Amino acid sequence: MSKLKHEVGNKPAALPELNLYNFEEEEFADSKYVLTSPRSLEACDMLNVKPLELIYKPLSDYQDEMRRRGLTFQHAYDEYDKFEKSRQRKLRECRDYEIK
Repeated sequence: MSKLKHEVGNKPAALPELNLYNFEEEEFADSKYVLTSPRSLEACDMLNVKPLELIYKPLSDYQDEMRRRGLTFQHAYDEYDKFEKSRQRKLRECRDYEIK
């Protein structure tokens, strides 16, 4: 059963429980939220990390952007690598903070 709650009667659907450990799961791919867990949101807030900064961005997104700007694949890869290392570091730091 999906973790997403569906609307019942006139009641709005409950927010899905999105935290630093499950937000990347396929079932939440179309969610309009990145995180909903108070502890995960607090960890991000305390470390000045915006939840959107934790979302994976594939290399193809960088390639498309660099192509539009007339830059090379190497530029795209460098930007991707820089962002992905930063994203992984921020995610690890937020998870570590949340555990404390």
